[in-house]
Amino acid sequence: MQPIRRTLCHAPAKLILSGEHAVVYGAPALSLCLDLPTRCELNWSPLGTDDGSTLTLDLPDLGVETDMTLDQWQRLATDVAARLKLHQDNHLAVDRVLSAPWELALMAFHTFHVHHRLEPGHWRCRIEQKNACHLSLMGKGLGSSAAMTVGILKGLCAHHQLPDDPITLLSLAQEVEHYQHGHSSGLDPATLIHGGLVRFEPHRPPTSLANQPFRGWLIDTGRPASSTGQAVETVAERYGHDHPIWARFRQTTERIHQAWQDQALPSLNQELNDNQALLETIGVVPERIREFIQAMHRQLDTPDAVAGIKLCGAGATHGQNGGILLVHHDHIDTELCDAFGYDAFAVETSATGVRCQGMHTKEPT
Repeated sequence: MQPIRRTLCHAPAKLILSGEHAVVYGAPALSLCLDLPTRCELNWSPLGTDDGSTLTLDLPDLGVETDMTLDQWQRLATDVAARLKLHQDNHLAVDRVLSAPWELALMAFHTFHVHHRLEPGHWRCRIEQKNACHLSLMGKGLGSSAAMTVGILKGLCAHHQLPDDPITLLSLAQEVEHYQHGHSSGLDPATLIHGGLVRFEPHRPPTSLANQPFRGWLIDTGRPASSTGQAVETVAERYGHDHPIWARFRQTTERIHQAWQDQALPSLNQELNDNQALLETIGVVPERIREFIQAMHRQLDTPDAVAGIKLCGAGATHGQNGGILLVHHDHIDTELCDAFGYDAFAVETSATGVRCQGMHTKEPT
């Protein structure tokens, strides 16, 4: 009898330095991998004489454990795909494509199955966040959905001994991410696949920039009331594809790129602040967060140097939470964070992207 096969993957988180929202309109973006891993464990065991294939999803961070036969999960996946089509035809809001967050994991298995066919058997998938600072990643602009998607797909590719091709993996991941965001630029999965600091531009291969020291802080302002897809849709209603603000985002990203290569920290911080100003212009930075940023600048800035402070991710179009703020500075005012009810965590970057290891385990009994 074949042994149970186990594949273990770790996917990092991501932090957008510049280009959020603008990347949807063809502008470049810069995104940095963070050492905040999501752990994806896949276990496969062979079918018995009268068995049919099954899938178990164990997602403790979502409070979900569900068992499905092949027919059951294919019917669910077909329903999700139909709802995406309704959204693409402007008949359904993006937040109704997935009826529950765990369905994104289901769609990762479905998408792989459509393109490569899953090996028949009993599949069990467990996904959980494993970071030392206990920062909850979900819904805060750190790429948690992409980490789940990339972890599953990378593990399935490894299990099926497919070529280790980043472009193919990105294509699969982007297809899955459409179910979450309506239209995925591919930025999040590209970052998690390549590692380090990645320059991403639609319709061009992602490029990795040289690793540089990066000291700063993540400020958790809380999970936004609006999803990434909702924020993108709202911004799209306010600003068309040809609006000049996207050229301003592009110019800012190019200057951040140059400052990173030159390790010109004063310039880098000024451009991060310019990017923040653009995010405020398009209306995705809640008032309370703007007040916090102003107060933090008063505490950290000197006549010779300013801190770089910006919201990272889609932000929020309503409510007072905005996800993760980046403070690029050696120090942080913890008392100010406490006064606003925000937690602060030191930035730990990751030079490597998603990684997997496979192994045989015990014989099934």
